[in-house]
Amino acid sequence: MAWELSCIDGVEDAIASEEQMLAHTIAKVAEVHSERILMVMLGLGSIREAAFLFCVPNRLTP
Repeated sequence: MAWELSCIDGVEDAIASEEQMLAHTIAKVAEVHSERILMVMLGLGSIREAAFLFCVPNRLTP
């Protein structure tokens, strides 16, 4: 994905472009590392537990 910064007219455009770049970066990181991120956030002991939780979203709700 290419980002065009030469057509920024003001602060609002700069902020919007930065938010788009950040959202894109977060999505790519989550795509690759979602199980490990979930493991760390939930304090799980192994990546297998995170992989199981990630595949079965209903397990997180009581």
